[in-house]
Amino acid sequence: MALGSLVVVGASACESRSPEPQPGTSRDRPNTPPTNDATATQGLPPVDEVIWDRLGAWHGKSHMQTESFTGTTGALRVTWATKNPTAPDGGSFRLTIHSAISGRPLDVAVDQKGPGADVAYVNEDPRVFYAVVDASGLEWSFSVDEPIGTRRGARGAGR
Repeated sequence: MALGSLVVVGASACESRSPEPQPGTSRDRPNTPPTNDATATQGLPPVDEVIWDRLGAWHGKSHMQTESFTGTTGALRVTWATKNPTAPDGGSFRLTIHSAISGRPLDVAVDQKGPGADVAYVNEDPRVFYAVVDASGLEWSFSVDEPIGTRRGARGAGR
């Protein structure tokens, strides 16, 4: 019986009520941000930032094969851009990551027609890699980075 009373008391204590709006907050003026910028990040935990190590960077206007680079984690970030098309179709850029041991293609990281820019991620086993570029009718550039750790960033950074 005491247990049943406890449940009833516990259930009545769970009543949901909205707190009263405080003057100067966005609750008393819909669709307006808080008046104090310091309150915007208050209570947000610090954000971990990835530390990237540059494995290489390349640029050109036609086909090429890079030298080998070692990925100790197998996780690669490919940051690329294409610009200044000279071909009527806007040109093309295809970037393939290969195993430097067997030579086999592992992943097509980028397949772009015309100008553009983006970031691609490749996840493979740790190994020695190289990249092959098949390109025509535009200028291209790319870099390959590997994550080597994280560090604690500022509170609420990137939000």
